[in-house]
Amino acid sequence: MRWKRRQIAGILAIILIGIAGIIAPPYIRYLLTQILIFGIFAIAFDLLFGYTGLLSLGHAMFFGIGAYGAALSMIHFHVNIFVAILIGIVIGTLFSVGIGAVCIRMRDVFFLILTFIFSLIIYLVSLDFVWLTGGDDGINFERPELKILTFKLSLYDEYVRYYFVLIIFLISYLIIYKISNSPTGLAFKAIRENEDLAKALGYDVSLLKLKSFVLSGLFASLAGAIYSLSFGYANAELMSLDISLRVIVWTLFGGAGTLIGPVIGTGILTYVFDVISSITRNHPIILGILLIAVMVKFKGGLYNLADHLYNLTLERVSR
Repeated sequence: MRWKRRQIAGILAIILIGIAGIIAPPYIRYLLTQILIFGIFAIAFDLLFGYTGLLSLGHAMFFGIGAYGAALSMIHFHVNIFVAILIGIVIGTLFSVGIGAVCIRMRDVFFLILTFIFSLIIYLVSLDFVWLTGGDDGINFERPELKILTFKLSLYDEYVRYYFVLIIFLISYLIIYKISNSPTGLAFKAIRENEDLAKALGYDVSLLKLKSFVLSGLFASLAGAIYSLSFGYANAELMSLDISLRVIVWTLFGGAGTLIGPVIGTGILTYVFDVISSITRNHPIILGILLIAVMVKFKGGLYNLADHLYNLTLERVSR
């Protein structure tokens, strides 16, 4: 019964998000598009952190690599949108394999520091290679067209862009959901709970960690590719520490290890950050205080808080 209620809630949420693309004002539609893209990034990060227990402080490097891979393939090779996305994913995944193979040898804070170092190196390189990446200024390009049968749809059209991103978000969420509930996903959770015990039970912990890291990097690269293609630009800031910290905050705020929690956290904090930043220049301080208050009071994140309140309500009703 509880599972059916969650399914119904999920379907209703999809319907509401779909309707929002039609009735929302242009700026809200633009903000929702960003939230959906960052939502893919957040669930990708949650697969690594929330499910496997590996905290990366440099996950924006894959987001940025995916963005640049797609953008540069559009500029220099004039490929179609799906090939550009594929190139961004492939490049990001290759980097995640190489970087992951080194990082998974470390544990706890050493893993965190190593991911930060790799991210910092890639960020600094992207700033230095201005002729290729554009550095802080970034690179701009014409947004591609979606060719479906005889129809041509441009991503300059805000409705096309919104529903294009929404479809990719839903597909990504379903795939990661399937992975998280597969035997591999359960093995990830075993590592998160007790790595030594998982190893004693016969799990190939190193291989599983690498799988989690690569899968997370793959979907983070996908999010980056979709971002650059949707908005027609990519810059070095997409792989900065700021973006890496944001995805950690989104995930913790919404509820790590829940998939939907990080999406909720991304949506709420992106909107709140936008509202506060329009009111005062001290918005990082206000947002920081808000986050500290929520994280201290509700350690499991908003999703776990809502789930707890839901169960509490059912218990009282059943009495």
